[in-house]
Amino acid sequence: MEFYSIQLAAAGRQEALRRFLDQIDGETDPHGNIWLSGKIAKGQIRKIHLAPGLAMSVWAVEFRQPVMLCKEGAPVAQHIYATEPGFMPRQDFTFNAFYLLTPEQVTLKRVGLHQHFSRAWSREVLLASDDVQLVWQAESGGLIHFIDFSISTEWYGRQTRVSDPAKKNTPGVQEWNFPIIKIDPCSSRDVLVTNKLFQLATHEEFECEPLKALSANMLTDLIASTLAGRTKKMPIYKEIYFEKIVEVEAILREHLQKTLPPLASLARQVQLSESTLKRYFKIFFGTSVYDYYLQKKMHFAKGMMIEKMLTVNEIADLMGYEKVSNFIDIFKKHHGFSPGTVKKKWMAGKVESGI
Repeated sequence: MEFYSIQLAAAGRQEALRRFLDQIDGETDPHGNIWLSGKIAKGQIRKIHLAPGLAMSVWAVEFRQPVMLCKEGAPVAQHIYATEPGFMPRQDFTFNAFYLLTPEQVTLKRVGLHQHFSRAWSREVLLASDDVQLVWQAESGGLIHFIDFSISTEWYGRQTRVSDPAKKNTPGVQEWNFPIIKIDPCSSRDVLVTNKLFQLATHEEFECEPLKALSANMLTDLIASTLAGRTKKMPIYKEIYFEKIVEVEAILREHLQKTLPPLASLARQVQLSESTLKRYFKIFFGTSVYDYYLQKKMHFAKGMMIEKMLTVNEIADLMGYEKVSNFIDIFKKHHGFSPGTVKKKWMAGKVESGI
């Protein structure tokens, strides 16, 4: 069978991006997201800048024919090899973490000079420095969900210093053993995190802070275990707490049209103390329980106003507010405009776009 070959674009390289768009028959929007509707593939690749030195690409793509996805290895001279004298160590460089959510649709065929084995029918994470060539074989006809993180060593250094200011002996980049290649089965926590990341990132109006916090926790653990030269084994409390925090997040979504139970009640439902719930929700989602709930509630209210011919009073009642003025104040604080202007703004946008 003949496969169509596509060179993946490295972050920040415009020439490579143009080549990639030509190969995959895609177009970019003002936010840098890629839309596919041609003969090669259909779907979307969402580009999200999370922090200086940390970005993610979220793929929701269906290929119309079998393809080879190729990531070129950057020239060796751009990297640091502590074992080779004469190289001036760079303070920063990039590597990637790949999480494939649909392993039945993609096979890793090559890592560097080595042919890979067979398809992984369970989820894996692949961490590789950007001097490593990678090749995947993607099947046609099935939806591929895929998250690619671009991570700089500078970001990782900042992250470890923030999480543990007393840790002064974090290895410098010049001490790392390149090239870096690691393939591991995803832990149950990784599966839950990547599912939640995909859900948040593909939402039309996502919040960056939860994406950033969830990604940072998962990636710092992955990189730390890789540098330690051991099989990844996350502290058991992180897996247990994350599963419970996901339960709480589901309860919050169930109460978007109701009054949120007190934190003490939420904590009892998942068998955590209130302080533990508050602490780990903030760690995993980057914001407080109540702020996260209000973000989702106000986005839901805005969507209801656009989709249904309802008054502000009716929406406030549906969202569980006894006083309409409370709903209006919270909506305006969150969105920057009053709920009464939503229809006008939406209709004006449709006229401007020619819909």
